[in-house]
Amino acid sequence: MTDDLQQEQQPEQHQDPEPGENRSAVTLCPGRVGLLPDCRYLQAGLESLAQARGLSVQLLTRAATDLAGPPAPVSRVICHISGDLAGRLAQVVRLGEYLQTRGDSLPVTLLTREPMPWLYGTLLHLTGRTLSLQAVWTLDARSPLTDIVDLLWGTTPATAHRLKGRESYTLASGLTRRELAVVRAVLAGERIRDMAQRTGLSVSALYAQRHHGLRKLGPGTGIR
Repeated sequence: MTDDLQQEQQPEQHQDPEPGENRSAVTLCPGRVGLLPDCRYLQAGLESLAQARGLSVQLLTRAATDLAGPPAPVSRVICHISGDLAGRLAQVVRLGEYLQTRGDSLPVTLLTREPMPWLYGTLLHLTGRTLSLQAVWTLDARSPLTDIVDLLWGTTPATAHRLKGRESYTLASGLTRRELAVVRAVLAGERIRDMAQRTGLSVSALYAQRHHGLRKLGPGTGIR
């Protein structure tokens, strides 16, 4: 997909979806598109596509509090989640912090290459509200270029799927904030005993949070 994004495309004609069709209506005034890329090639391709169609783009790389308010908050977000586990968790944290600051039902599409059963629950823990996740969709990052163009224009492609999970904050299957922080620190090479000194938490509590976090992430984390 990143190769396709580098190629210049002609603007396409978009029509309103049929009544009852499971996709968003085309935005007549597209507004500003927020991009949260984790690949500079994808970022360059999306920016090029948007600029060719006269769309305004904002990179969501600064602090969430600096991005959510005036003068021009974004009207939708495209977030790319790929790479190793540390990179994926970092992207999820950035998105969760931004959605928490916004506090509304912002349309978001996650470009991913593999299923992440823990994703909904983790975002729910980060945002603290189901409202923030009501308009979050997932789309295969290898989708055709036409689907990506649809996203930029505010239309949800028919191949996208709504992000789903348990809507109970207490029953969410994702990582809690503390579990997420511990797992990310371990991935960065920090030892549990050093973490205990830094945070003031007991070694046993940190080991328990590490265990629960890794269990929720499933096999293949590379952490023993």
